[in-house]
Amino acid sequence: MRDLIEALEISEATFFNYFPSKSDLMDAWLGQQLANAFAELDPAPRSVRALLRPRVRGLARDAASAVGLEASAWERGRLQLAVSSAARHCELAEVFRRASGSGELRRDIDGAELAELWIGAVAQAIAVARETGAEARAIRAAELVLDGARRRHERVQLGKGAPESPESSSVR
Repeated sequence: MRDLIEALEISEATFFNYFPSKSDLMDAWLGQQLANAFAELDPAPRSVRALLRPRVRGLARDAASAVGLEASAWERGRLQLAVSSAARHCELAEVFRRASGSGELRRDIDGAELAELWIGAVAQAIAVARETGAEARAIRAAELVLDGARRRHERVQLGKGAPESPESSSVR
């Protein structure tokens, strides 16, 4: 922490006023990483999945290469605090509201609530498998949450090799 304070060229009092503990610093950093990953989203009319998939991959790659305090934030950060902060500071809620309004997603789920749930699932998947398999796991988490947010009665296509049963052939 002292090295960071010196590098920032600020007083200890100022630093500790904003970040009373290392955990507070890691939570703030992680929240900002998550918010940045889903900021400045292209409003071009394309599917939510196509819009977000590259962002999830980039976030997973960044997390996998994290070292030092950044790696500690992914490993020991208070994820729910970071997720809540990120959901408030990115455009994802508005993306989900537009997708709901256009009929791509269900209309009975609030965009802000879906944004927090979606970021949480992605961040948890990355944190659990940060060093190996984070990208694939994060994409699966993102897809699962969006599958649950599909319009009611829309059929969900199972992946190759997945057994299909009458109970799993559609989402209701």
